[in-house]
Amino acid sequence: TWGALVFDNCHYIKVSGNGVDSIHNGFSLRGETAGLAFNSYCSNCEAEFLEIHDNGFFGIVAKKDFSGTPPAPYPQFTNLILHDNYIHHQSEGIYVGETISPGMEFRHVRIFNNVITDCIREAIQVANCVEDIELYNNYCANTGIGGLLYQEGSFQIGDNTVGRYYNNIIMNCPGIAIPLLGSGDIELFENYVANTG
Repeated sequence: TWGALVFDNCHYIKVSGNGVDSIHNGFSLRGETAGLAFNSYCSNCEAEFLEIHDNGFFGIVAKKDFSGTPPAPYPQFTNLILHDNYIHHQSEGIYVGETISPGMEFRHVRIFNNVITDCIREAIQVANCVEDIELYNNYCANTGIGGLLYQEGSFQIGDNTVGRYYNNIIMNCPGIAIPLLGSGDIELFENYVANTG
């Protein structure tokens, strides 16, 4: 009930729905809380060609919560790749990193070619992503539609986060399309934004 596929303390994991040429999204996942979760001290994980749908909280989630007091040195999640997934009718589409900082630090993250629609909250939210982060070629539409305060955007670049964010299409959200809360070197360019608050 927590999640359709959940990995705890796992390394070198690839989940792929690309095994049959005639089927674009070869896994269809529904979980009460998460479609796909990389929990605890995971690293080196990839997810591709999945469909995640219908009213879970997270489509894909990768994080461990420390409530602002992680052990020192801060835990690291390195090498996370999420691409070519179709996520729809969820609360949050993709949620990477705890929104409170300091927290587990994410390094070498790629999120691209995902289609995320019809979310109560944001399509994509990243936080504590501190090195070599790129999000590009994602399509995010009809997000933030639950009327929840501070949850009406689409593409949130959260606290303690850097990176390059480009070639994304962001449409139809009642709030700020790209809440930008990060710190450090952030490049935001060549995105298309339409019909947002």
